[in-house]
Amino acid sequence: MMKQAQIAAVAMACAASITASAAAGSATALVARTPFERHDTNNGTVRYYLAPAPAEPRPLLLVIQGSGCEPVFQPGPAGMRATASQDVLQEMSNGRFVVMVVDKLGVTSEAASRATNPGALTGCAETVRANHSLPAWTAALGRAIDAARADPRVDPRAGVQVLGMSEGAVTAARLAAERPDISHVTFISGTGCNQWDDMFVVAPRWQPNDPAGAISYVETQLRSVFANPEDTQADVLGQTSLYWSTFGRACAAEDLAKSNADVFLAWGTDDPQIDPSGVEAIPAALLAAGRTFHAKRVFAGSHTLDTPGSEPFANLFTTYEEALAWMEDTGP
Repeated sequence: MMKQAQIAAVAMACAASITASAAAGSATALVARTPFERHDTNNGTVRYYLAPAPAEPRPLLLVIQGSGCEPVFQPGPAGMRATASQDVLQEMSNGRFVVMVVDKLGVTSEAASRATNPGALTGCAETVRANHSLPAWTAALGRAIDAARADPRVDPRAGVQVLGMSEGAVTAARLAAERPDISHVTFISGTGCNQWDDMFVVAPRWQPNDPAGAISYVETQLRSVFANPEDTQADVLGQTSLYWSTFGRACAAEDLAKSNADVFLAWGTDDPQIDPSGVEAIPAALLAAGRTFHAKRVFAGSHTLDTPGSEPFANLFTTYEEALAWMEDTGP
């Protein structure tokens, strides 16, 4: 487990700057002492960053970020900062994996600067809002995987490892259902089956003095989604109708059960952003399918797995380390 000094060091690394800018096409940039290379594929519409391992080739580890429209490298007061834990995971992996992260379709620093609510699409540029659906996002990730697997520094014999958190976890589950080359999925703080159901559970937490009103509001909002499922103009519960009609109906339990991937689950039992009891649908589905898996329930844990009295992100970082060790131990 990481000590407090190590946690602080990794947290600082997470906000470290890129010391060389990446040009169009492919270039090398240093992020927290780890080389992330920017690559564009699919005629420049899909941008991914790759950090080769010192001893190569190594298995590919795709890190999928949560909701919102931040670029995976975002300008900050001290320079550029990583927003998807990709530099943290690269440092922790210690050369065991080639770490990759992908920008969402249409994302730019300028487009993200308009966002008014972190983790939401509210205020995000239309280039993002019009493109962010689950099918489009998994297709983009698939193109990035295909391009990265053609890199000689990636082990072509090894399966693809995927780690996703929150929206990224749901995306990882769907990607694994679509791609037989994904061998491992680390699923952190995602919804178990159907985010629409979760919203009815979560809503009363927003308005504890009027839970019935909160539930009624969610019902009205979701009716608008069903009436116009492809709309990207109106804000619906912080996202678009296109988002809710694709991500909202995704059932990670079903996706993971029909995938070929080994599964590592982690979630907080007091997560205020999802229905934690709903996540139990995943181990239930995997058991019914005769699958083995690793499940880590962080009792009293939040969305980032923090518990009362814990150092911020300490439990999440420990979970990262456990997941990386699990990938290596259960890999080829």
